Amino acid sequence: MPHIKRLIEPVLVSRQPVKPGVRDDLECITNSTLANIIRELSSLSRHAEDLFRELSKETSDVFNRGVNLQRRIEDVRDKVTQLNPNVDVLNLQDIHLQKPFKSSNKKEQGVLSKVTVPKAIVEWYERCDAPPALDKLDRFREDGKSSMKFYTDPSYFAELWAIEMGKQIQENKKLHDQKRKRGEVSA
Repeated sequence: MPHIKRLIEPVLVSRQPVKPGVRDDLECITNSTLANIIRELSSLSRHAEDLFRELSKETSDVFNRGVNLQRRIEDVRDKVTQLNPNVDVLNLQDIHLQKPFKSSNKKEQGVLSKVTVPKAIVEWYERCDAPPALDKLDRFREDGKSSMKFYTDPSYFAELWAIEMGKQIQENKKLHDQKRKRGEVSA
């Protein structure tokens, strides 16, 4: 089911009943429609401003990541040009003394925080009903945790997902190591 991020209001521009006592029905409907079209254009311009603000921020973030990547590439290029193959000769004994490279899996945090949520989604969120009073059930919990955390805290689900992914990564590493020991996978 698609999620509407921005709604241009009013939706029904000309669907308003004519009040009793109005002499000219057509003029009343025309004025009402014109006023609602102006409101609709105002809503559209507000959404356009919000859209361009988000686009500008995302473009700036991509640019900053590109600048950072370019800087890292230049650092690597400088290190490579400084290496002299005639002077920097490694023997086999030195290779065994060095620790092998091990990549780390970095978790991206704060993806679903209130700071990163677009303004249009915040507006929809503010229109929602308040969460139920689950804190009244806390006295029945044996583990001492807050019942509301399971209902309203998005970081709970992110933590649960991260734990599951960590377990899956460890299992995949174990399987890979077992296959390597048996000679099924080349190192």
